[in-house]
Amino acid sequence: MFDKDDWDIPDKTFNWKDGKAHPYFSLNSETGMITMKHGVREGKYFLEFKVYDRKHTQTDVPANITVLVKEIPHEAVINSGSVRIVGISDEDFIRTWNWDTETQQPSRAERFREKLAQIMNVETDNVDIFSVMEHSKHDKTTDIRFSVHGSPYFKPVKLNGLLLQHREDFERDLSINITMVGIDECLHENSNCEGSCTN
Repeated sequence: MFDKDDWDIPDKTFNWKDGKAHPYFSLNSETGMITMKHGVREGKYFLEFKVYDRKHTQTDVPANITVLVKEIPHEAVINSGSVRIVGISDEDFIRTWNWDTETQQPSRAERFREKLAQIMNVETDNVDIFSVMEHSKHDKTTDIRFSVHGSPYFKPVKLNGLLLQHREDFERDLSINITMVGIDECLHENSNCEGSCTN
């Protein structure tokens, strides 16, 4: 749940509205983190919560979120491209709310999809971003995995090659800093891995 004053998370407690947990999602009452359980079917899920802020004595403040679950085939994962960006978190990449202007606008993820569709000459619906994860060892480093399909899925070498070719456009239009196209954890094997390295 996005909150303008996330710095005071320790003062808050998160609960399901009416005390009834959703069968497909779990909630961490201390952090507000929502986790999807295994086996959730494709669909749109509207989740309702209430927040208690003990410092500001606010009780039962509504906080709602809509989760869209989309299944992608195994072929999409096998034929995926990847990019590593620095300077923004995974949340910043998918966030649609701009705190400076307090308006909703397309997220970087949505703009990334649109730009990929444009350079691959496909509809935006044919672009799937299926993983946006902050790197476990590097702060504000986010790894993004995506696939693009026309009739068959585009191969990773084509996806990464075109993204690399248009790298400066992506960086300028999305205000991101791309440090790696085609993520390779074994690029600097001696410094990144203990023993043999795998991607």
